[in-house]
Amino acid sequence: MNETFPDLGLKQSDLTEMSWVESVLFWTNITAGTPVNILLSRVPQVLTHLKRKSDYLKNPIPKQGLEFIFKRMIELESVMLTFNPYGGRMAEIPPSEKAFST
Repeated sequence: MNETFPDLGLKQSDLTEMSWVESVLFWTNITAGTPVNILLSRVPQVLTHLKRKSDYLKNPIPKQGLEFIFKRMIELESVMLTFNPYGGRMAEIPPSEKAFST
């Protein structure tokens, strides 16, 4: 991370590597280390209600914009922000086309 995004100042302790299925547990607020076969249970472990919003950027977020976002997140205390890097190719897909197969 420090080679690719040195300005973020991330440390290894800030990161958690996990598989996609482990991330399902994480985003459902199930305790880290819980075996993934808990997903086979037909009884919900938690009742989580979320509202999420997605958008695609045509230009990078400037450093000042990221600083503002992170300051607001600190003020709000209980928020999550996820970046999904699609390799910067979204601008190549015309609005009339679908970016993902259906």
